[in-house]
Amino acid sequence: MSSLRTSVSMADTEALESAVQSHLESLQSHHDALVEKLAQPHVPQEEMTAVTKEIAELSRVIQAKHEMDATRSEMLGIQELIEEDSEDSRELRDLAQEELQDLKSKYQSLLDSVVDSLLPKEDVDSKGCVVEVRAGTGGEEACLFAKDLFSMYQRFCQFKGWTYDIVEQSQSELGGCKVAIATVSCPKYSEQPAPYALLKFESGVHRVQRVPATESGGRIHTSAASVTILPEADPLDIDIRDEDIRIDTYRSSGAGGQHVNTTNSAVRVTHIPTGTSVAIQDERSQHKNKAKALSVLRARILDAENQKAAASKSDARRQQIGSGDRSARVRTYNIPQGRVTDHRISYSIHGDLDTPFLLAGESLEEMLEKLQAQAKSLAVQDVFFTSPTTKKDRPS
Repeated sequence: MSSLRTSVSMADTEALESAVQSHLESLQSHHDALVEKLAQPHVPQEEMTAVTKEIAELSRVIQAKHEMDATRSEMLGIQELIEEDSEDSRELRDLAQEELQDLKSKYQSLLDSVVDSLLPKEDVDSKGCVVEVRAGTGGEEACLFAKDLFSMYQRFCQFKGWTYDIVEQSQSELGGCKVAIATVSCPKYSEQPAPYALLKFESGVHRVQRVPATESGGRIHTSAASVTILPEADPLDIDIRDEDIRIDTYRSSGAGGQHVNTTNSAVRVTHIPTGTSVAIQDERSQHKNKAKALSVLRARILDAENQKAAASKSDARRQQIGSGDRSARVRTYNIPQGRVTDHRISYSIHGDLDTPFLLAGESLEEMLEKLQAQAKSLAVQDVFFTSPTTKKDRPS
């Protein structure tokens, strides 16, 4: 997670520290009130359980507050020593300067940790994800662009050490992709952020400006493809009953040899209550296609529920980066100029685009980290710099 010194631009360091300190004082008062309530006689068992749980949840941030207070007191004491102007204290001041710098670093780490713990958390950020890329406006060139995007994500996942399992690729006449779907997961004990936490910023409309391979006159065309990143859903997240789904099988189309085209290996799974449908024909095995289809179906149903919940949030939360507005234009890849611009943060990367992968792993990671930092900045603004009255008065 980015340091607050780089992710917060709406207020200077003193304003942020003051806002966080005020927030922590409120939490301390609430924590003390809960402890007092717990000490009272004849507290109902159900209430006692709830209070004990809340105290446990607050204990870590209260402990960090005490460490911050102690560190700040040490810093003030050393600062007073440094400001003394006697001849005998010069050597001591040099040592004190070094200690003060160490304490400042410690204090900043504590501040970052406390803020991270107080920002809203999304449970799905700890999950893998489903990547869906669909060709948009631009005809065959849009399909080629969709394939380039899909390849870019595949190579980025290799760069991150994630598993990129291709679920479906619907090819166009010139070898592009009309639709391409993959699941992304990372090793169980990996120290890397979970795939969804990073790749969720890719959702939206991507545009490319370049001379298509089909263009004989050398004119630059603009084409588009839409990217949808869905959080992975397991059976515990979404319970799909057998009676709620309809499974249709049919013969696969396209390349794949005699076996693919003569057996009913392709599968379409429809969730009857929601009307959500997923068709998979990537594998030669009907059972494997069914398993993949159910995996994508669960992700789409979970995402629909999350989108419904997000619609009830305040305008400020809905407008935050990474909120998942898939109709928004998010990025433009200008091949002749060697420039990729993310319109949400007005940030560009320049250089030779690594066609057919558009952005190399390091460059895409740089872009995503910038988006993460901006998203955190907006969340900090909402939590620490927006008054409770303002939040209450927001339209939902």
